[in-house]
Amino acid sequence: IGFAYDQNPVAPDTVITSTIIDYEQMMVQAVQDIMDGTFEFDTVHNYGLETGVIRVADYHGLVPEDIAAEAEAVQQQIIDGEIEVPLINEPTQ
Repeated sequence: IGFAYDQNPVAPDTVITSTIIDYEQMMVQAVQDIMDGTFEFDTVHNYGLETGVIRVADYHGLVPEDIAAEAEAVQQQIIDGEIEVPLINEPTQ
């Protein structure tokens, strides 16, 4: 699984998907919040699937369609708030 952008082209038979970080969308949201006067300068901003900043790349046919559909359904449940992904700030053992 790749990170930050679709890394499948690096190893097409190996990288089944990637976590994509859309830095452009992150900046657009931050600038909009600054313009709206709602941006918090002294805080860490966390971006999840629901923000559009973080998403999952295509599976490039390397994952069976039923599994890909299930993964996409879970992603939508996260976006809709039906599944809560905990934010873990402390290292785990």
